[in-house]
Amino acid sequence: MKTKAGDRFAVTVADGSVLMEARNIRCGDVWDCYPVNPDDEYGSHMVFTDAQVAHQVARHKAWGG
Repeated sequence: MKTKAGDRFAVTVADGSVLMEARNIRCGDVWDCYPVNPDDEYGSHMVFTDAQVAHQVARHKAWGG
């Protein structure tokens, strides 16, 4: 596993960007991810594989997140 609970990354949705956090793992390598700010109008629960989250976290860190 490259991802750990608490890893954060940004995703682009609609016409904005939402800061997400990996919170818990299920089904072997599938992460439940939630917006860091629960009041974000575009934020909602999303599901990603470990590889997808790890890639997004690496991009987020590289861009200064």
